[in-house]
Amino acid sequence: MGDYARMYIDLDDFFPRTGPARYHYLLRFELINPGREPDVCLKRFYLQATLQMARLAMPGVSLGDNQFVYTDQSAPERKVKITHSWSECDAPVVPAAPAQALDPVDGGHANGTRITFRWQPSASGAPAADYEFQLSEYPDVRYVLSSNFEKLISRTENRGTSSFQLPDVGLLNPDQAYYWRVRARSEEGVWGPWSKVYSFTAQAPAVPVNVSAKFDAAVRQVVLAWEQGSSGSTPVRYRIYGSAERGFTPHDAAYTYDAGADGRKPALPNRLIETSGPVRSLTVPTDLWRAYYRVVAVDAEGRESGPSAQCDLVHPLILSKTLPAAKVDEYYQARIEVSASIGDLVSTDFPNGQPYNIRFRNADDLAFEVTGAPQGLAIGPDTGVLAGFLPATAAGKYQLAVKVTDKRTGKQDSVNLPLTVSPAARR
Repeated sequence: MGDYARMYIDLDDFFPRTGPARYHYLLRFELINPGREPDVCLKRFYLQATLQMARLAMPGVSLGDNQFVYTDQSAPERKVKITHSWSECDAPVVPAAPAQALDPVDGGHANGTRITFRWQPSASGAPAADYEFQLSEYPDVRYVLSSNFEKLISRTENRGTSSFQLPDVGLLNPDQAYYWRVRARSEEGVWGPWSKVYSFTAQAPAVPVNVSAKFDAAVRQVVLAWEQGSSGSTPVRYRIYGSAERGFTPHDAAYTYDAGADGRKPALPNRLIETSGPVRSLTVPTDLWRAYYRVVAVDAEGRESGPSAQCDLVHPLILSKTLPAAKVDEYYQARIEVSASIGDLVSTDFPNGQPYNIRFRNADDLAFEVTGAPQGLAIGPDTGVLAGFLPATAAGKYQLAVKVTDKRTGKQDSVNLPLTVSPAARR
């Protein structure tokens, strides 16, 4: 090396396994010499890097010859090493393909769209320690429909059984042909052949479409309307769900939701109304005004459709119609109820660059104003709470003009609310 010194620098600390993925990086050299005449230079450097990928994203191999093609945009003079690893198993007993579909039967119909698939294990071959399930819209199952439809049964709530239940209602379209298959894995980890590809159609109402929520400011009325889906069984009633959360999921019972960095929080059911017939519009009571709505269809057999696309109602909107009466020489307090959005769950980077700062964002930022209030009464500009001590001179009847503004969007709503302040009782 002569006058040159060899250095080795480990960069692993800049690529932690538990940190975010690094898809590119910049390597910069700064040569510093405190003297007047430079005597430091970079003669040559070698960079050795390892590309790490998820195992399921890597190409598979099979017995016999396999060919791999590697490409990159680097200049010449590089070396690439590909390593294959596997678990050796001598004298393996290969599981046989599952014998037949039990539910839904091949070529049959499924009752509803949250289906529990069941199959008959084979009586021959190695006992099945696990199964892999796949569902597709293609007869040859060339692609699965989504990640919900490619599962190792051991990683689902159906573990230890020859069955698999879909996680939610409405993941499949009614009257559309779907195709599914399963294969077994032995205790040694050896996969058997795929079963025959089975077909079925689901019987359920179609998802309601063209849902809209319109607010008539002149009469302060909200009308929700929708149209019946173009396929499936005939709906006999509809269920209306509403929430302050953008992108919400319908729930018939109390539930908890993910608030990101704020943890999990409890929530009340968000089912609001069930129609008494197959109507396709209704006037929403004021106390059920929500920033967002979804509609679910129900047929005569009680089978549900999936939830409709979300529709937005203009927000914020004031829900309060009246104010409780007040008395002089007493403290008064009343809250102005408002339908507003709490935003949606969004992930951004922390200011220090750390990822996954997940919390609700884009919420309505409300500001309240009131005019026409009696002496001593004021509204909290951020809380919407009318409060104050009413003097003896405040007795009378008032019309309070209350306004709420979303400071983020500029949208406003205002109402006039009557307030009666009673005089002091005679003694």
